[in-house]
Amino acid sequence: MYNKTKSFTVPFLFADDENKIPTEYEVCISINGNEYRYGFKCDGKKILHEYLYKRKLSKYNTVEKMIFERERFITAVYYLLTN
Repeated sequence: MYNKTKSFTVPFLFADDENKIPTEYEVCISINGNEYRYGFKCDGKKILHEYLYKRKLSKYNTVEKMIFERERFITAVYYLLTN
């Protein structure tokens, strides 16, 4: 049974004050010749920071483009507006 008072993250085992240290996650996946990097930071009750980047997979260094980045309630959507 789901309990609304429980946190959706497990705090770092050796943390002194588990409620004040945000947890960070990041996932990289390749789809159709592009690499996507998605990540977020949370404190157990809310998402504090979230982002998604894209870059073309090639043997040359390619520039990573921001698709979106969100800092609590402020959202920046650069990629969608410029492409």
